[in-house]
Amino acid sequence: MTEQSSLSEFFDASALFHPEAEKDKKSQVIRYSNEDYLVGIPSRDELAMRNDEDSTSILKDEIANYQDIPFMPKAVVAITGIKVFFNIRVPNNVSTPKFWSKIKGILATGKDSSGKTVNMNLIWMEYIKAYPIRGYHAEKKPYLCIVTPNKDLRFTALDIISSYNSKVDPECKIETASDDTGTYYHKVAREYRIPLSGWGLISNYRYNFSAPYYTKSQHCPHAFYVQIDNFRPIEDFELLCEIYPSSLFTCDRALVLTWDIETYDSCGSGNFPEAKNDTSQVFTIYPICGNQANVLKAFALCWKSFASDIQLSFNDSGYDWPFIVEKATKLNVLEWMVQRMSANPHKKANADSILT
Repeated sequence: MTEQSSLSEFFDASALFHPEAEKDKKSQVIRYSNEDYLVGIPSRDELAMRNDEDSTSILKDEIANYQDIPFMPKAVVAITGIKVFFNIRVPNNVSTPKFWSKIKGILATGKDSSGKTVNMNLIWMEYIKAYPIRGYHAEKKPYLCIVTPNKDLRFTALDIISSYNSKVDPECKIETASDDTGTYYHKVAREYRIPLSGWGLISNYRYNFSAPYYTKSQHCPHAFYVQIDNFRPIEDFELLCEIYPSSLFTCDRALVLTWDIETYDSCGSGNFPEAKNDTSQVFTIYPICGNQANVLKAFALCWKSFASDIQLSFNDSGYDWPFIVEKATKLNVLEWMVQRMSANPHKKANADSILT
């Protein structure tokens, strides 16, 4: 048997890989021709209503009466009163005022890796004492708590300190703490005990139908504004189950979207497809959508319609997303896609800001 005939028999034997129950199923073909909408796919709202159990009407009544609200995935909760800061340990045998003067000089004259500087009028300092993370210490040590008005200025200040440390001897380096340089909300969630994957309860909130997110975003039907002290994890669901269906809390209603792309390179070189090459194309639904740009735009509209809580894929951050973003940039449809996929319709994005 030749290799070619073996492959032919393999591809012709598709029935071997499908359950008998799948044979009579019919699939719906959805065609897309560059419109701003897709016809024939269910929306998230339609899927959610199948298991609503009157929870939507109960929620509307609770909001109208400004009752405590269990936090929902499809809501914007703007939390205020969060301190944005990092700490610097005061070295032994150095006076705190003298050390603070040194830090001010470094921050005032330094630049981060992008050439940004720090406006010292926007920064204030607090004296605190805490146990260092490294080593054993019987007593708390003095620290400078550097407070900034936003996370961007915090990152700039940390980058300047890091740059300073790279140029001095090890014994002269500045020791920082609470200095996460990744996504800042992880740090906030740890310190304020904000649940990222569980239920939270908000109270004493402002609910505003005229809020920008409500009037302009297709993904967020509710907008709440609340102080950090009024956002807390739910530890006892008993009282809430007297108001809402218990299944709302006991059954996971998260909508999960799984996706994948298939690509090929038409130049025939056998090289791995790369988005920067015109010969590398996304082809999974190419015959239906007509061209690559429509494939990408149809994907964005599907994403918008489902508005899933969780998105899964195989190696999507390593290949699929970078390919999609870079190819959308090359085809001049990235901004169009971002406006439909982002919860913030005013978001401006390019390939670098999305992938880094």
